Amino acid sequence: MASAHTAPGRTLARLGRAVERNGHVLGVEVRSTQTAIAEDFKGLKALADLAGRRFHRGIVLYLGRQVVAFGPNLHAVPLTGLWEW
Repeated sequence: MASAHTAPGRTLARLGRAVERNGHVLGVEVRSTQTAIAEDFKGLKALADLAGRRFHRGIVLYLGRQVVAFGPNLHAVPLTGLWEW
């Protein structure tokens, strides 16, 4: 079973949602920009540090057109991808 959590302000400053399922943690943020930048992953990196080996992936949904890797298991994904998969 999956559970979703809203990030608690300061600790995970920019994280939109964290989902835990079967001991694995996924973080998702949504941005209303055409370009994803490293700063967009600040909350996801904090989540990865807190979750340790349980961290599965961090995704920033944005208005751009390409999937872009920003590090191990950190990706910017076009918001339109939710409907095109």
